[in-house]
Amino acid sequence: MVDKLELIRSQDDYRPFYELAAKIRNQKLLTDAELNSLNRHKQEVQDSEIRLLTEAWRSSYWNYICRQLKNQSLEPTIACRLLKEVAETEALPAYKHVGHHFSTLDQLLTVLYEEPASVAELLNNIDQNDIASSDAVIQMFFHFIYSSGLYPEDELKLAQVVCYLLKLQLLKSGEAMRTMLRKETSMSTRFYKHYVELMHPTMVYLTKALRKSVLDVIQLGNFWLDIDVKQSHTNDSMSCTKFCVDSQENMVDFWNTSFLTRFSTARFLRDPNQNKQRLPEYRALIVSKLVYFVDTFLENIFDALPMLPPNLNWIIRDIFLSLYEVVDDVSAIELSHACKDMIISNLICPAIISPQKFGVVDNDVRIGSISNHNLVQIAMIIQMISLREFETPPEEYVEFLSQCRNTHLIPEMMDALLVEKLAPDVEIISLIASGSAESDMETKTSFVGSVADVNLLTKTIRSIPPTADPKLSRILTVCNKLPDNIVSTVQKSHADNTEASPKMSALRNIHRKVQHSFKRTGDSFNDINEMTAKAIDSRAFEKENFDVFYLEFSSSSTAASPDLLLVESNTPEPPSEETTTNETNSNEVPLETPPEIPPEINQSPGTRGGLAKLMSLGDRMKKGLTQSNTLSDIRGHLRRSGSLVKQQTGLTTSSSEQHLSEVANGPRDDILAKYASISSIKEQKPVLSTTLVSVPAVTNAPEPYYSSENLTGCRAFQDTLRKMITVLGNISYLPRIGYRNEFRSTQMVKKELLGLFIDGALVETEHRRDYGLAAQLREVKRCIELFEHNDVEILLQHLKMNEADQDKVVSEMREERANLMRKSNDISSLEQRVLLNRRLTEQILVDFLMRNFLETGFQTKNTSAKTEEVIAVMKFHEEFKHLEAHDERAEFMKTLMVYLKERLMQNIDWNFATESMLTRAMSTIERYVIFSVYESAFFPNRDVDVNRDRLLQKTIAKVSSNVTPVNDFLKIPEHLHGEAPWPSAQAELHMLDVYVTAQDKLNCVVRCCDVINNLVALSSKNAVASADDLTPVLVFVIIKANPRALLSNLQFIETFAGDRIESGRDAYYWVNFKSAVEYIKTIL
Repeated sequence: MVDKLELIRSQDDYRPFYELAAKIRNQKLLTDAELNSLNRHKQEVQDSEIRLLTEAWRSSYWNYICRQLKNQSLEPTIACRLLKEVAETEALPAYKHVGHHFSTLDQLLTVLYEEPASVAELLNNIDQNDIASSDAVIQMFFHFIYSSGLYPEDELKLAQVVCYLLKLQLLKSGEAMRTMLRKETSMSTRFYKHYVELMHPTMVYLTKALRKSVLDVIQLGNFWLDIDVKQSHTNDSMSCTKFCVDSQENMVDFWNTSFLTRFSTARFLRDPNQNKQRLPEYRALIVSKLVYFVDTFLENIFDALPMLPPNLNWIIRDIFLSLYEVVDDVSAIELSHACKDMIISNLICPAIISPQKFGVVDNDVRIGSISNHNLVQIAMIIQMISLREFETPPEEYVEFLSQCRNTHLIPEMMDALLVEKLAPDVEIISLIASGSAESDMETKTSFVGSVADVNLLTKTIRSIPPTADPKLSRILTVCNKLPDNIVSTVQKSHADNTEASPKMSALRNIHRKVQHSFKRTGDSFNDINEMTAKAIDSRAFEKENFDVFYLEFSSSSTAASPDLLLVESNTPEPPSEETTTNETNSNEVPLETPPEIPPEINQSPGTRGGLAKLMSLGDRMKKGLTQSNTLSDIRGHLRRSGSLVKQQTGLTTSSSEQHLSEVANGPRDDILAKYASISSIKEQKPVLSTTLVSVPAVTNAPEPYYSSENLTGCRAFQDTLRKMITVLGNISYLPRIGYRNEFRSTQMVKKELLGLFIDGALVETEHRRDYGLAAQLREVKRCIELFEHNDVEILLQHLKMNEADQDKVVSEMREERANLMRKSNDISSLEQRVLLNRRLTEQILVDFLMRNFLETGFQTKNTSAKTEEVIAVMKFHEEFKHLEAHDERAEFMKTLMVYLKERLMQNIDWNFATESMLTRAMSTIERYVIFSVYESAFFPNRDVDVNRDRLLQKTIAKVSSNVTPVNDFLKIPEHLHGEAPWPSAQAELHMLDVYVTAQDKLNCVVRCCDVINNLVALSSKNAVASADDLTPVLVFVIIKANPRALLSNLQFIETFAGDRIESGRDAYYWVNFKSAVEYIKTIL
């Protein structure tokens, strides 16, 4: 039946027109849909990137605040308010903040971005070895010019600046290269430190190289690892006491015991000579442990070498190869050790000492003073190993260093970085940096910064000493076109918007009343006035710091050429706002020529209408080119614009307008010359000359509109083809011609059939009252009448060919949409990275503020000088140990936390803190409070609990060596055996003893169960694992991990976090974990 229908339709002469029109219409619909989707995705990607860059700016500013707090250049009492201001700042288009200077600013930023060598020379010229000023300038370049190295191209540019700057200052230092690196006061070393501490790839490498080893040291507990006999007699005697007591338990017990416990244990020893006799044995144990840890660190550092960021590898190698040939023999040795210092002393060792700062371990892990001492000891030994060819180690370390078996790994690592064949990524970076290859790396599309960044940038550039360097001269020339101090044209910013913060308004009103009452009584009060005064002194709350903008990044192809910039240095600068004459004070009206010459200025006066001038004025006012704040100013602009129109008729309305006759005759060359440089940045096409040039008359005859000899090349063919594609794509209903005159139809040609088909569509559109489409159809029909019969067939063939071209266009649009989706996904990934770094900075910052909040008064012996918080914490420490019942201890702890939170919220600055900061603050306070009583809180029954945990651990250890997933008592489903032994879950469970608060331990258990749940879901068809799948696997993981003090951990979590486990995921996982432990106790 279908074949018969197709046979009948194939005999229809109109069918080709139906099919062709239907395909054109479908392509039109598909193209429109793809185009709309493409435009929508482009806008979404653009908005997402602006949000990403703004969030990166916020994160960088938070990091800068954290540095200021640690350097004591910012008062902690204003930190929360400052952080909130930064967090709530939104970026606006650049012209709203910097006005008509945005084009010059774009030119300056583009030149700086494209020339990292010039930036390095600039920084070298202004280096004054001042840490505070250097950090401010470095921070500005880091996040304003290079967007914190988010994109690969930005990261490469940053690496080039660091490399060129280090080469300049290392070469100048000569034989004191290592001294310069260790002092960290020069601009190059500060920039390098900033680079390695904040770049995400560096943090990933350090996590890979150090995380496992650092956690092993932390899990060692409060066990001193000090090889220096002179500095550790006291520590060794107390640790040796513990060693003597526990010698029957495998020589040393690594249980978490506090300093006070070790000290109290020493007082129970009856024979003081016992420590002295066993001290050599104990120190031999320390040496063996240190040798083991150092070898483990070195091995993991070497194994993680493939993860070293290629840009960092290129920096070290390029510095070594570039300077090695130009220095003498002594300096060459110094250079090799300086390169080693850059990796070991300036990167790896600081990360070992402060693992939380580099994101190596979570900030939830409490690193006590003993664990921190052990990490410092290991870092010091690794540094000695790396430099022992250049520096002789202390005598007490010689024997120790001789026992380390992996000391050869550091020279091998440096040989791999400096001498051996380049890795592919490093070789690509080297070719791009040297200019031998064009960069194809992804880069940003906009700059994001604040008005304060712009002012600091211009101030920094103008502070360059006189130089003959043409590149620096170009940069200075562009910078001089900007005013000395830019003030935002936005009258009301977030910093001044008190209506957006009703909570703040209420607090200020309350504080104002309290302040007034204190003034009446004459009492002194450390209030917000001091806070505000300090903030003003530190310029922390100036409006320009929060006037954030985004400015479109001009690519290198549109940037001004060096020759053009050199010519611009001789051109006069455009008049600033301060030098322009107000029309009310003079009869002459100032000429307000915008920096970017509008197209209308290139036309003759006779061709420019009044409407065009008003539209030009409106565009200028939108972009901030006309900075008018009053109606009279706007009225003056309108009057002057109207006067230009009236010059055509010879009419003037005022005496001041008569001075504009010269302007009406054409634009002045001197005014155009002032803005030629700025215009050249944005205009990709040459500006038309205003001088009329006589064009010789063309003697050739014009081509005919229709030519049968040149059919496909004539205008008539191209116009008809274009019109048919447009009209047929817009027709929503195709005509159905049912009557056929067989005798006539056999004699009709394509032209007549096409005409009848168009007539049918025309009737339909007229019936629907679609007069616009009807007019288009008549025009198409008229154009077809120009062609011969054979020409129409050629026209139809080209329509079919256009169909294939449209398919190709649609395919390209789909590919571009796929690229946009990929870029959107990349932006989301980068945003997660930025948020992770910001969260890390927030945790470090809040921890610092909480230490400042709690430790005030601890260093003084005068009790009256201690704050109420300190007194409350000390009272808690004294009374907590005398409480026996778990409920009493939990309630006592809860009461203290409520009191400390109330005291914290009485601090005015902390009323500005976000919810995440408050949550983090309370967690930090809880860790601080519980750390000193952890021993008695974790082991309330002391030796009974300790022996119970040891017995369970020994019993599980016997089973752990033989248990497999196929054991019948586990009842693990067979389809889950592929993921055994679930090492990720075991690693999480090993961390259980590292945490000191009940909530942190609970979170560790939840993460362990979450890992198992994800792996079980991956191996089965179900999206979520059931309890029947989770619990058997959890039993196996607990047996294999065999955590220390398992029962005490359960008891500790139940006591201090039981009231927080009510429902949800945490409660579900916690119930499964307790069930698994109970099941293990039954099968042992």
